Amino acid sequence: MAFIQATHYSVASGNGTPALTGVGAGHALYLLIDDNQAGTATFTPTDSVNGALTQVGSYTSAIDNTRFSAWKIENVSSGSHTVTVVPSVSGAHGGWLVEVSTVASGSNDGEAGQALGSPGSGANAITSGNFTTTVANDLILTMCGDVNGLTTFHAGSNLTYTTVGSFVDSAGGDTMTLAYATAPSAGTNAGQWTDSTNGGSDNYVVIAVAIQPIGPSITSQPTNQYVTPGNSVTFSVTGVSSGGSLTYQWYNEQGSIVGATSSTYSFTPNYPTDATNSWYVIVTDSNGSVTSNTVEVIFTVSTNPRKRYPPPFTDPADQDYLSELTLIRWF
Repeated sequence: MAFIQATHYSVASGNGTPALTGVGAGHALYLLIDDNQAGTATFTPTDSVNGALTQVGSYTSAIDNTRFSAWKIENVSSGSHTVTVVPSVSGAHGGWLVEVSTVASGSNDGEAGQALGSPGSGANAITSGNFTTTVANDLILTMCGDVNGLTTFHAGSNLTYTTVGSFVDSAGGDTMTLAYATAPSAGTNAGQWTDSTNGGSDNYVVIAVAIQPIGPSITSQPTNQYVTPGNSVTFSVTGVSSGGSLTYQWYNEQGSIVGATSSTYSFTPNYPTDATNSWYVIVTDSNGSVTSNTVEVIFTVSTNPRKRYPPPFTDPADQDYLSELTLIRWF
């Protein structure tokens, strides 16, 4: 599980339309919304490619009735995505749309909306929040709306945040800050944040979503290899860890391949036996594993027995050799 990218939006009334480009296939989109309409609005966010988002949590501030909510859609298609955020009441709202590297995992993925709204007193007061996670390596997305200015996220007792960015909600006036952290263990994980504006009392709301990792993802699949008999080939894969180091094991139709335990696998295929073989790799991290596409070796051989094989060509009779290559694959 990993944070990939994010964008923000803000509207005074009507629909919001945050958009992301270059979204990876099988990834997930999370939408964090700040409703400035005293908690009276409900929302129906819809992705332009994959349909409706599902709400995973909400929180209403006891201070000013501002409502924060969190939404998700998993296993999205690759490419550009625009989420249309439709409120039931036409008024101000804004927030962040986030891409994370995960794949569809059904209803039992351990996600939950969690929120805190107790401000510290005085300028630059430090406020702590505890977020409960179900397993180690949960990715915790956190959005803070601060009426007084920029919020700074920093390490709590065991959460170290990376701040993505901040923007001023032009409609509601809040400074909306997005940050994320990785839970080092299951159970209670504490983070901290401060209001950087001097003077007055802090007045902000925080919502966090703990996203349970479900194993690594593959961002670049191995591909079929074309080769003349006697030459070597290399299969390769690119994986992204959701927690811990990645390990690799390559397989063919006979089972696991001894010593083939890296992201690349080079060997000299046996002709013609391997013309009917296939290969794949299993990528594993501390949260699970994922299996790659199955790939093949496709041999190129001469169909003219009079021609010498392989090149170089020293006889004029061999000049038409390249025009007589045939791709061989038996099924």
